Amino acid sequence: MRTEHISRQNTCRLSGAVTAMLASILLLVTLFAFVITANWANAQSKSAGRIDLSCRAKIPVWMAEQKVPTVGVAVIEDGKLKEVKVFGELRKGVPAQFNTIFGVASLTKPITALLALLLVNVGQWDLDEPLSNYWVDPDVKDDPKLRKLTTRLVLSHQTGFPNWRHGKLAFEFEPGTKFQYSGEGFEYLRRAIERKFHKSLGKIAEPLLFAPLGMKDTGFHWTDAMDQSKIAIAKDIVGNNLSE
Repeated sequence: MRTEHISRQNTCRLSGAVTAMLASILLLVTLFAFVITANWANAQSKSAGRIDLSCRAKIPVWMAEQKVPTVGVAVIEDGKLKEVKVFGELRKGVPAQFNTIFGVASLTKPITALLALLLVNVGQWDLDEPLSNYWVDPDVKDDPKLRKLTTRLVLSHQTGFPNWRHGKLAFEFEPGTKFQYSGEGFEYLRRAIERKFHKSLGKIAEPLLFAPLGMKDTGFHWTDAMDQSKIAIAKDIVGNNLSE
């Protein structure tokens, strides 16, 4: 299991600002494959200081050019969700709806990061505690650098790991010395959290994140409970289904 499971694979009291930010981020990560922000496509209206939404008419054209069957778009203005629209079809003749379920791949990383920070916020997790206190990957068990791995380094992509291992996992540089995007780092964090709490990441996230925000169709895996008719099936460049 990886933190990108969807496409491959405890209530917390927070300030109003943090809660609003969390709700907005998680809602967008779950529902939408594509997010438009204030500076997207030069859509900022200089005169009014507001987002110009006229670019929405071009989206179907761009989708056709790039052979993209379904796209979800959200506009955030002044920290608030202003507009949501889903374009395209789920399958031939079936328009994509507002509640379309997308596989969001590496956008599960922000959810994992937020979950870790919420655990830190309630005193159940430590940003700087060695992850080796809970999990040691067999491939690096004899490497002293593993003691330097912390949640802080994972979240800032400074673990020293590659994005994904090819064969055995190995450090490519000293942890904390430079940046390198790494899915393996988040996978390491996921395993450490699950080992400490003796639950899957999804089970931990459900009461802490998903349920309080009403995110009923969100998870780290496809499940039988999900409405299959709402799922946007991944396509290859010529339009063939990659999965069912």
